[in-house]
Amino acid sequence: MANRRCFFDLLTQMREHTERQSPPWAVLMVDIDHFKQFNDRFGHEGGDNLLKAFADLLQQSSRSGDLAGRLGREEFALLLSDTGLQRATRVAERIRHDIAELRPLASSQSNHVSIGVAEYQLGESCDDLMRRADQALYRAKENGRNRVEIAFASGHPGMHTAASPGQTSSEAFCSAQDPALSRC
Repeated sequence: MANRRCFFDLLTQMREHTERQSPPWAVLMVDIDHFKQFNDRFGHEGGDNLLKAFADLLQQSSRSGDLAGRLGREEFALLLSDTGLQRATRVAERIRHDIAELRPLASSQSNHVSIGVAEYQLGESCDDLMRRADQALYRAKENGRNRVEIAFASGHPGMHTAASPGQTSSEAFCSAQDPALSRC
């Protein structure tokens, strides 16, 4: 699991490579919902167990060439190489589902995450990419947590895709891409 500095160093390298090669890639910003309450209920050891179990889950969700990193207390990121927005959204939804099954302590309740997804846009700075992913993450938190939200680039047709009540932007995006899909 990369620390914040290592994650941002690789993010910069990925950006420089993309400017030459142009493969798609995306970033997931992930925050464990209600981590403070979990930590208060189960103690620091319980909180540490949850963080470790989640870090392991993130690394298992990544492929060779991807990078999982811990950015802060309960905030993580996953850099997905050769991955466009639709696949990144599917990965995010799978992570969201998998953490609900994660029980680091026998007596613990299910856990949830909020995730922001952003695909790199050619010429975009790393700071702008991370800012978009972070804004999508906080939109997920504001909209009720335990959801995935997409950070669309300016002018992206999906930006006008409205989510119906109870539907995340990722579900609306997938439905707009393929009406037969109810979820990615």
